[in-house]
Amino acid sequence: MQKGQKATEKEGLCQLTFRMSFLDQMKLRGLIDVGLILILASYSKGHSWNVSVPNNVYGKLGSAVTINCTFTYPENQHTDNVQVYWKTPRKSNITVSDKDKNSFVFHTNEELVLQEYRGKTRLIGNKTQGDCSLEIVNIMQNSLLIYMRVIAKSDNYSFTKNIVRINGTDARPDTHETVEIPKEVGQMYVAIFAPVSALLIIILITGIFCYIKQR
Repeated sequence: MQKGQKATEKEGLCQLTFRMSFLDQMKLRGLIDVGLILILASYSKGHSWNVSVPNNVYGKLGSAVTINCTFTYPENQHTDNVQVYWKTPRKSNITVSDKDKNSFVFHTNEELVLQEYRGKTRLIGNKTQGDCSLEIVNIMQNSLLIYMRVIAKSDNYSFTKNIVRINGTDARPDTHETVEIPKEVGQMYVAIFAPVSALLIIILITGIFCYIKQR
């Protein structure tokens, strides 16, 4: 009689453990879904303002150079009147209603452009289609640093972390060509792997909790 009672109790305990295990699995699946949503949300938010430009551009002094450039910006900021400017990290002496106080290398208003670049720069891409390519004629400096700035519907952004160096010389590096990972790609990996790491920690803690609870 006692053996039968113990068998019944053991069977009931197994059923209870199975139910708890099933519920824990459902909770775990819910946590995974939430984690995936957070990953997608963080990736979308982190890469709404994005630009693709070369790190270095070479050209002979006195000649023209082209800086190929494409960009994206948040959908809620899209406008047919999006403005694209190019700047250099040098404080401007001209007063402008712009939070970014650095000097313009390209602006639709020539009077706002640095004296040495007036009449020498122009956009050659279609900015409404995300093409911010710039042409500079008669380059006279051995080295020039520039970056792109976007003025959207109600917000703006300066890509100061995506500096382009223009080298006014024929001499290219003698070393073998090196392949550099674009900055936006590195940022993308950070945006993806940081939430993934957090998700793995959540899964690990949940697994430990379920194991202890089953014991």
